Amino acid sequence: MKNTIAFFINNPLAANLLMILIFIFGFFGLNSLRSTFFPEAQSGIIIVESIYPGASPKEVEIGVTTKIEQNIKGISGIEKVNSISSENFSRIQVRLEKGVKINNAIQKIKNSVDQIGTFPKDMERPRIYELEFLEPTVQDVGPIYSQSLAIKYLASLTLGNTSSHLLKIIETDLFPH
Repeated sequence: MKNTIAFFINNPLAANLLMILIFIFGFFGLNSLRSTFFPEAQSGIIIVESIYPGASPKEVEIGVTTKIEQNIKGISGIEKVNSISSENFSRIQVRLEKGVKINNAIQKIKNSVDQIGTFPKDMERPRIYELEFLEPTVQDVGPIYSQSLAIKYLASLTLGNTSSHLLKIIETDLFPH
């Protein structure tokens, strides 16, 4: 360490040259940094929605939801699959493992769903897309306590005295994980 310091004391030109190189590399490094005001965040969730007009929830479950779930079950990179079958509508939520490229997973799921040839005749073609955040993720960070007070205040204005028994329900976590 003493030798390095002594070298730069004896050779001020080398010290200045090193300082200039550090500034130049720092400048180019700073310019090549990718930054955004609101960071892009991928949800890692793919949605498969199907509309089957005039079908009961059981018909949707048997004719659509189960077939899609069975076909996408073998795709690698899937962490969890949740589905909802209701009247005329099927919604399947596919959660991906961390590190899986969402565009590749969407394409694999589309290919898998396209291979199903036994869908009901009246069913519309399934819609497959990534669940996107509606607001930047930075805005989700904030004091929940103040939001809880705002909800209590709005409830008291809207419901008047009848809202007192609802306040305990309102105090639950607004962002469950």
